[in-house]
Amino acid sequence: MSRITTAATASLSACGVVLAALVAYPGPATAVDPVRLEGSTVVRQEITYHKSKPSDVGTVLMTRFSFTPKCPTGGCDVVAKFHNGARNVRFKLSPVSDTRFSGYTTYPGDCYSTRTGAVIAEDAYRVTAKLVIDVTSYRWDGRALTFTGTRAGTFKPTSEAPQNCQRDGNRLSLSGTFG
Repeated sequence: MSRITTAATASLSACGVVLAALVAYPGPATAVDPVRLEGSTVVRQEITYHKSKPSDVGTVLMTRFSFTPKCPTGGCDVVAKFHNGARNVRFKLSPVSDTRFSGYTTYPGDCYSTRTGAVIAEDAYRVTAKLVIDVTSYRWDGRALTFTGTRAGTFKPTSEAPQNCQRDGNRLSLSGTFG
């Protein structure tokens, strides 16, 4: 065997060992496709817009959210639940990018007095809401650690709603950390 053939064989053998090592022992992932939202946490929600009651802007609500994936591993659709007033609200969130989830829901909403905060009429609105979650950090295995987001709602009076229950809307900024 010539020196060139021997050197080429040794180089190929060394490359094969390196390739085998890379395949057998992959390092931690540098990108996750998509991240996984899972668990329960208290979410900080700050009102950034409220059509019928602008004085609410800046009010902070602390609300427990739970996120339940629809698959056993990896990133996939997620059911997000939280308690809003007298109701449990559920969103089906779908990944729209590696770190963003988005979804809509509709539910009945009560009409409140802007002066006293008392309920004027139950189920006077049909609420259409959108929730967007942007994962800002995640663990090596793709599980979300921190996130920000927005929740926006449009309140459309039902045909049975009293006259003083006008069309309304709000927007909240969100931030949360999984323990």
